[in-house]
Amino acid sequence: MLFDRINHPSIPAYIFSGILIGPIAEYFFGPLVSQDNILVLAQIGIAFLVFILGTSLETGKIHNLIKGNISLTVIKTALLGLPVFLIAYIYGFDVFNSIYLALAASLSSSLISIEILDTKVKNIIYHRLTNSINLIQDIIAIFIFIIVASEPLSAPVIGMNVVIGMTILALGFLGKTFIPLLIEYLGKSREMYILISASTLLIFGALSELTGLTIVVGAFAGGIALSKKPYNQEVVHTIGSMKDFFTAIFFVSLGALLVLPSIEVIVLSSVLMLVIIFIKPLSGIYTLQTNGYDKRTSYMTALNLDQVSEYVLVIAIQAFIANKIAPEVFQAIILAATVTMITSSYTSRHSEKIYKFIENHKWLDIIQKEFVDKNFSEKSEDHFIVGGYDIQGKEITETLEKEGEDVIVIENNPQKVMEARTDGVKYIYGDMMVDDVWEKSFFRDAKMIISTVPLEKISDKVIDLETEADKIIRAKTMDQVKKYIDQCLYVIYPHFLSTKKLIEHLKGSLESEEYRKRLKKITREEID
Repeated sequence: MLFDRINHPSIPAYIFSGILIGPIAEYFFGPLVSQDNILVLAQIGIAFLVFILGTSLETGKIHNLIKGNISLTVIKTALLGLPVFLIAYIYGFDVFNSIYLALAASLSSSLISIEILDTKVKNIIYHRLTNSINLIQDIIAIFIFIIVASEPLSAPVIGMNVVIGMTILALGFLGKTFIPLLIEYLGKSREMYILISASTLLIFGALSELTGLTIVVGAFAGGIALSKKPYNQEVVHTIGSMKDFFTAIFFVSLGALLVLPSIEVIVLSSVLMLVIIFIKPLSGIYTLQTNGYDKRTSYMTALNLDQVSEYVLVIAIQAFIANKIAPEVFQAIILAATVTMITSSYTSRHSEKIYKFIENHKWLDIIQKEFVDKNFSEKSEDHFIVGGYDIQGKEITETLEKEGEDVIVIENNPQKVMEARTDGVKYIYGDMMVDDVWEKSFFRDAKMIISTVPLEKISDKVIDLETEADKIIRAKTMDQVKKYIDQCLYVIYPHFLSTKKLIEHLKGSLESEEYRKRLKKITREEID
């Protein structure tokens, strides 16, 4: 309640609560809140949250990003994991403890990303890129868990567990086809969604437990089974309150697992935190830019990966229960996870301010990679600038070019840039929030600027551009429409002021100066 009142993220509040109430609860209730019971509670919380995570994944949307980023993610993970493994091994830890520390340093949390990323902007490139990297890392973590959890540790046992794990995941993808049919047959009532969701989680979780794997593998597969759109949205909406409950359970349990650290634990966790908070984002920025993403997208993505993965916590907890991990390594991972999950909440919330500060000091220029950011060299005048080359941007660009107009597209998704290049469209590969991108578009000499991005800060940026060009922006809510209607020529509002209607107005504006002058009045009449 306190953190909510002062407008702070909820995750640090849960963790601090666990730190505060852990010793108090142990003093009053003794064995009921022993470390073993807290470990079990944490696993249950993680399992349910991983289930929600699997349900929320729209794999079709990020399929192309996943294809393009498998090698990127593997390289990025190896660049961080291998040095940490070697340092830990040289320091004196055995192979398994060195692996646990390497995983803690290199794998990031899908759960934290979902909790801290603004859901209003989930379709922008760096959010989808973050999700694709996290999904690949989650799959890597699951297979690593299957290997380290094999008992005894031998090639036949590892091979059998990998086959079992892949079979369970395959059943999850198979369920994605059949469960929607079951929902349609039984009816789409709220009670039915709750029943089917709970049953799916229990069936896949039990299947994992019976085959000797952790419940988390089954929970992830069960989530995938319910991830088909639009059924997954209804599932998440129906059991949203349970998600909030288990989020609190998990993070409070994480805080309660902390004990007074020894000097060795402090040193180990400090090294991990140094790697995770500073080195991991820098390596992420470099790797992403090497693969063709612009500086700002690389930064915004990397800053959402600066924490310990929940899957690493599962692996560490399971290893601790089985006495396969050194107590100091376990406590170092818990402490590093706690601190980085707290700091990540704040760095993500203030990412724009941090980026501006770093950019003003030119710190990112050290790792800036060169790439072709536009496909034209001549200066343009009386041209149209279209922000975004998705369905709406393509249609507007095509219409304008058919009318003989000069068009420059601004896009920061490499795949969309490739489409623009294939279509023979002039483009600038860059972020609309970056001033230099607008300078390269010759925005002061443009006839009209059209933003198709439904993001308020992008719309604000376009409105604030000092130019005589007419401006058309896209709004996501009616409140935004009312905010912008008197500051620009037209507002695209998908629920009412559609693309086709906009194209009619564009044609009218091109044919008649009088029509362009009356367009604000026409828009106001449409809204009224």
